Amino acid sequence: VRAEQGVGDQILFASVIPDLAARAANEDGSVVLECERRLAGLFARSFPGICVRPAAIAADGKADYGWLKSVGGANAWTLMGNLPRHFRCALDRFPVPHAFLLPDAMETARWKQTFGGGKTIGICWRSGKSGGHRSLQYAPLEEWGALLRDLAGTIVSVQYDATPEEVSALEQISGRQIVVPEGIDHKNELDRTSTMLSALDAVVSAPTAVSWLSAGVGTPTWKVLYDTSWTALGQAYEPFAPACRLAMPQSRGDWPSAFRKVIRALS
Repeated sequence: VRAEQGVGDQILFASVIPDLAARAANEDGSVVLECERRLAGLFARSFPGICVRPAAIAADGKADYGWLKSVGGANAWTLMGNLPRHFRCALDRFPVPHAFLLPDAMETARWKQTFGGGKTIGICWRSGKSGGHRSLQYAPLEEWGALLRDLAGTIVSVQYDATPEEVSALEQISGRQIVVPEGIDHKNELDRTSTMLSALDAVVSAPTAVSWLSAGVGTPTWKVLYDTSWTALGQAYEPFAPACRLAMPQSRGDWPSAFRKVIRALS
């Protein structure tokens, strides 16, 4: 199974891997899963019956499959994004609930101890990529600040490349303290990040890989949208990761109406 582009897409389509693994076992077959290197450890723990290998990229930028022979080769291949055609051909074929990623339990317990108990909510306000049309997908910091003023509990930044200036601005706008976890690289240590997210009571996120990762481990997640989400298939949640609910605005770009839905849900 070849990897798709982007960490978020790979997590999304990995939700179908358990079905593929079960089918392979029933047919005396096996599965080799290629994935982003940062996801390899998490996927290997989550899907113990298959061979997980990090993608290898050659000098010319193309995928290198020289390693495939060492794991027994393959009789057929497909892209991760093709799997729903076989296993999710109708809405009732999507498992609900469905937490398909398995974080390290001991690491999760350490994060819960670090957060100190009580209601703890993670926030992620943008992707690492912005500019042009993408910038429309992320609410301004002022809107996030308004959310935090009404949000009960401890606020934790799960923004993987948050700058001190952004965090400081959010704290000034909201009047709230934001906990920035130390000793973790959110962008490159995705296995550890999954444990941190699983230790939270909820996550509120822009449409980024963070929303897929937190929902994948089963943490109640609210994705704040500029408009709608094609992956929702017309639902108010993400069928591929049902722990993720969608805060869609009353009209395109109406951020206050989207955030009001989050406040009502988390209250």
